[in-house]
Parts: sequence; C-alpha cells; structure tokens
Amino acid sequence: MEFQGHVTVGYELLIGLLHAFRVVRAEGADVAGFAERVAGMLPAYPPVVTASGKAVASGEYPPDLGPLDVQAALMDDLIGHRESLGVEAVRMREVKGLMDRRVAAGHGGEGFASPFELLGR
Repeated sequence: MEFQGHVTVGYELLIGLLHAFRVVRAEGADVAGFAERVAGMLPAYPPVVTASGKAVASGEYPPDLGPLDVQAALMDDLIGHRESLGVEAVRMREVKGLMDRRVAAGHGGEGFASPFELLGR
C-alpha cells in the first residue's frame, strides 16, 4: 500500500507546516515570506529521507542529525517556545515522548529514525 504511505507523508508534512506557520505568526513574522524560504530549502531533504529509509530498513540508526539524546533536549526548547507563544504542542510532545523512551532504553546515541522501533509491530 505505497499509495497510503505517500498520502500519509503529504498530510504529516502539511500539518507540521501549519504548526510552523502558527509559530511564525505568533512571533510576529511574515508567514508568506517564511513559506517561500521553506519551499526553497525542500531540496535539502531528499538525503535525509533516503538515509532514514535506509536506517529503518537495516535497523541501524546512525546519529545522522545528531544523537537522539541531544535532539530530545532540543525538543524541550521547541516545545517550551511553542507553548510560550500559545501554540499547540501535542505532536511535538508525542515525538519527544518517543525520543525519551528510546534514550531511556539505551539508544541515546542513535539518530532521529530510531523511534521508528516504537511505532508498532
């Protein structure tokens, strides 16, 4: 069911984008200008997507974007910032919870794709 995977990625990307727009607006910045800058940086993501797919396929999670324990600490800052602006942070708290569980299980040196192991069977 690859089609479902493609649709899922699209919606996950779009809801994340809407959350980012809410943060940008709450900061008083130009949402349209921000959107243009984000669109310009999308070509940087294919290597991250490919590396994540390879990590999940192999079950080995190198610290591609930095170690998971460092990323989990960054999430605390991102969540705190969102909430200080009055922006919903439920999805980020969910990601942070997954990261914390992996770190607690001894996987703090792994990469961002590591929480895949907690997403079901």
